[in-house]
Amino acid sequence: MTCNKMRGAIMLSGAFLGVGTLLHLIGVSSSDQWGPFSLIAWYSSFALILTSPLILLFALFMTMLPGSDKRFERCNH
Repeated sequence: MTCNKMRGAIMLSGAFLGVGTLLHLIGVSSSDQWGPFSLIAWYSSFALILTSPLILLFALFMTMLPGSDKRFERCNH
């Protein structure tokens, strides 16, 4: 895993969390008006919100692999 992939994983996790939260708010606020769409939005938000920390955990475990310290030495923070 390189620095760019690590940044991408963090950005993807944040995007999943943001979109999941937005879909949850849409699903909860429009449950009476849109019928089945609110259920789809709620389940999609649930999946996105649960996937977000899994991506971060995957990135964490990839940094803990042997030899990863050499790949991340040249990262500019």
